[in-house]
Amino acid sequence: MFSHDQIWAGIDRLALSHGLSPSALARRAGLDPTSLNRSKRFTREGRPRWPSTSSIAKLLRATGVPLEEFAALVGAAANPDSPAQPASRPESACEIKARVSSTP
Repeated sequence: MFSHDQIWAGIDRLALSHGLSPSALARRAGLDPTSLNRSKRFTREGRPRWPSTSSIAKLLRATGVPLEEFAALVGAAANPDSPAQPASRPESACEIKARVSSTP
């Protein structure tokens, strides 16, 4: 199960992996540009505000990233040794499978 912080870190990583700020990613996905701001991640009362599944689907559609790759970005947030800013877009499952199957 992913935590609130991990989901938001995954969204931040998704933006970074496409050379975008969270606001630019939101605009590309057709969301309000402020919807991914850090200030919107908690209510005024301090309760966590989770992104909706609809918003996540729009982010993935806008970037062309499959859910499995997004889950890897979210999961990377749980690993303190993983880089905070991925150097490039993570490999897709198909790319990994092709790489592994071509290894002698």
